[in-house]
Amino acid sequence: MTISDSVITGNTVASQQYLPAGFRGPIDCSFASGGGIFNEGNLTLVNTRVSGNHSRPGAATVFANGAGIENTRRGVLTVVRSVITGNTDVASPDSGLGAVGGGIANFSRTAVDHTVIIGNQLTANGTDGSADGGGIWNGDPGVGRTPSLSAIHPDPDADRREPPGSVLRLLIDE
Repeated sequence: MTISDSVITGNTVASQQYLPAGFRGPIDCSFASGGGIFNEGNLTLVNTRVSGNHSRPGAATVFANGAGIENTRRGVLTVVRSVITGNTDVASPDSGLGAVGGGIANFSRTAVDHTVIIGNQLTANGTDGSADGGGIWNGDPGVGRTPSLSAIHPDPDADRREPPGSVLRLLIDE
């Protein structure tokens, strides 16, 4: 599927119920994933803006992933000449263990070209919470598969224009 010349904005996903212990380890858990896009197929974004989306607390959100885009273990994602900005992951204050990939949470294969990823935020409020990959999180896809992220020619001047670590601009030579 290809999405071109579009804006994906203002969407929210929030978990409403805990899954029982044993589903993912010894604790009760819940997930809020893919606030803007939850991809389990082959998706290409071209000239598309993904902004202002949220993976946030509902009744219970232990893990918040991919406020802008979550690319699952079955997904293949290509992003070209696009902007991913202003997306927010928040794991619940009481038990928020993890927030990953404010812009993109990648569990499989993702290629990014001529794309700006800036101003995405993560919050994990639990006692042992962690927030990783404000722009892109390239995560663990499970047994037997290695996640891959292809970034074509990162812009060497990006950190000179913005605070260090706040922007990832990917360009290719033409």
